[in-house]
Amino acid sequence: MSDDMRKVERLKSLNAEFRRLIDFHATSFKEIDEKARYWLTASLPAFLALSGYLTNNLDQLGFEFICAGFALSTCLLISVYLFANTLLSLNVESGVLAPSSRSFKAAASVLESDEKWEKLTRQQTDELLRAVKNNETQNALKSKRLKRAEVSLFLAAPTAVCLGAVWAFGYAAAGPFFAPAITLSIIVYPGLAAGAGVLIGGLTVATFLISSHYRTRFKNARGDHTVKPDGQQ
Repeated sequence: MSDDMRKVERLKSLNAEFRRLIDFHATSFKEIDEKARYWLTASLPAFLALSGYLTNNLDQLGFEFICAGFALSTCLLISVYLFANTLLSLNVESGVLAPSSRSFKAAASVLESDEKWEKLTRQQTDELLRAVKNNETQNALKSKRLKRAEVSLFLAAPTAVCLGAVWAFGYAAAGPFFAPAITLSIIVYPGLAAGAGVLIGGLTVATFLISSHYRTRFKNARGDHTVKPDGQQ
């Protein structure tokens, strides 16, 4: 076997490993979309039902229920947006190198000699590596979008409900000692509770998303699991 053909065989082995990465990213894309679609179908009806209930019964609900309800509704709305954003299509590469003319003659020309076959194999390797890099970037982006949506639904939503209820009870407790609080509760009590709930929900989601962003950056900076050329550290 010539040296050129040995190189070709080794490149084929490398290509098989790179192809496994392409398949891994394709599976990951599918799993992320399935999770986002599942939670979107759960959070969207929940948001619509809760918003409709709060709107129709605003004058009949207690101060703490309005505040906590609108805090939860705000978190659900943000979650719906983030899950929907996760499902947006991204540029995915197959890693397959095809003839520019899409004809058999152009494809068969590489069979004429070992040198042309080796050149094709090298070009295929380059194409696979370019696809791996692209898909890795896109997969990381889609994963980040999903994580943001999960944080807003699973962490921010229950926290916002608790904070909204605590704020409402604290406001009610301060009423007897703070005359304007009593006046406001009588005049614009539902609107005040709803506005406070929206503000609490939005700030809670923002706080959790910022915290999650910095935690993710810290984890990603811990190590590099890529193969480097000789001489590089």
